[in-house]
Amino acid sequence: MSSGRILRDLATYPKVVGGVDATSGEAAAAFYRQTLSAEVILLPDAETAELAKLAESAYRDVNIALANELARAAADLGVDYAAAAAAANSQPYSHLHTPGLGVGGHCIPVYPYFLLETSPGQRLVALLIALDLGTDIGWGNVRILALLGFSALALVLLTVIERRAGTSALVPADVMGKRDFLAASLTVLMMSAIFFAALVYLPQFMQKQLGFSAVAAGAGLLPTMGTFAVTAFATGPLYGRLGPKWTVSLGAACLAAGMFLLSRLRPESAYAAMIPGMVILGLGVGLFYSSITTAGVTALDPSEASLAGGIIYMFQIAGGAVGLAVNTAIVSPRPLVEGIGIAFKLDAALAVIGLLIAVLFVGGRVDPERLRNLRWHHRAHA
Repeated sequence: MSSGRILRDLATYPKVVGGVDATSGEAAAAFYRQTLSAEVILLPDAETAELAKLAESAYRDVNIALANELARAAADLGVDYAAAAAAANSQPYSHLHTPGLGVGGHCIPVYPYFLLETSPGQRLVALLIALDLGTDIGWGNVRILALLGFSALALVLLTVIERRAGTSALVPADVMGKRDFLAASLTVLMMSAIFFAALVYLPQFMQKQLGFSAVAAGAGLLPTMGTFAVTAFATGPLYGRLGPKWTVSLGAACLAAGMFLLSRLRPESAYAAMIPGMVILGLGVGLFYSSITTAGVTALDPSEASLAGGIIYMFQIAGGAVGLAVNTAIVSPRPLVEGIGIAFKLDAALAVIGLLIAVLFVGGRVDPERLRNLRWHHRAHA
C-alpha cells in the first residue's frame, strides 16, 4: 500500500493469504472476504504467500530498472524511448515501464535482497533465537552464549565484508557517511520496536486482562490504526509546510508519549484507559514513518533514491525484529501487565533517543531564524 491512499488500496488490492496451518489460513481468508470486497487468494502456507510477495516486488524492481537502462541507451543512440516502448508494448508479452528516478517506496527496493540471501538472515536469526530462548533456559546457558557470540562475530564479519565491497556493498560507506541520511537511519532503528510491540502486546492485554475475543481485540486497535490512517493523509502537506525536522520530530515525540502512557496500564485498567495512548501512538505512526522515509531518500542524490529507500526499510525491519525480540524477552518471564509496563517504558526511552537524533540531525541543523518566523506567522494568523 502507498502512503496517502491506504484505505483505497486496502479495499481494492487482492489479498494473498497463507497461514501457519490450513485452519488459520481459512480463518484469515474468511475475515478478508467478510470485511473487504477485494479478491482473496488463499495459498497453502505463509511461506508461499511471502514468496509471492517477494516475487511480485522483485519483478517490479527488475522491470523498472530495465526501463531506466533502456531509456539511457535510447538517449545515447538518439532514439525516442517513448515511441520505441509504445511499439514494443503493442506485443501482448511486452510490458515496458515508463522510466523514472529509480525504485522507491518501502518494499520494492529491499525485497530482492531477501531473495539474494541463500541463508536468510543468518546473522540476525542467531540473535533472535538467543533472545527467545534465554528466558527459558537461562542467559548463562552455553547455547545462549554461543548464539550471542556467533551473532556478534557475524556482525563484525559483515562490517569487514561491506567495507571491502566498496561501492558494491549492500550499504555503501559513502552513503552512510552522509550525516542527514545516517541520522534518518538511526532514528528509524530507535523507533521501529514500538509499532511491532504495540500490535503484539496490546491485543494480548485486551484478551487476557479485559476478556476480549480475538476479533474484538483486533477491533480494539482502531484508535491507533484509524488515527494512523487519517494522519497519513495530512502528513504530506504538513511535511511541505514544516519540513523534515519538525514533522519527523513531532511524530517521534508522539510515539514516545504514546508508549509511555500505555506502559502505565494496570491489571485493573479498563479499555478506556488505553484510548489516549493508542490515539497518540497512531498520530506518531502516521507522522513519523512516511516523513522519515522521505527525509532519508531526499538526503541523497536522486540517483540513489532506490538505495536510500531500501536501507531505511532495512533499518526499520532490523530494529523491529530485534526490538520485538527484546520486548518478548522482557514480557515472557513476568506477569503480562508488569512485563508490558517494563517493555513499553524501554521502547519509550529508545524513542526519546530517536527524538533527540531527529531534532539535532535530521533535515539539517535547527534554524532559529526560521523557527521564529514560523512562530510569528502562526501568531499573525491566529
